[in-house]
Amino acid sequence: MEKQSTLFRKEVMDKRLNRNLGTFRINVPLNYQITGILTLVLLMIITFFMFC
Repeated sequence: MEKQSTLFRKEVMDKRLNRNLGTFRINVPLNYQITGILTLVLLMIITFFMFC
């Protein structure tokens, strides 16, 4: 069997597969953030009282 040749060198593919794109932030409106935080707090309180 003959070796299959690839279009790119192994080093190039390794660098591309293992690159770090950094952090990114999704712009979410403030009212959605407040609603999410309040919902999370409410669920935590309900869970606390269920297991108390």
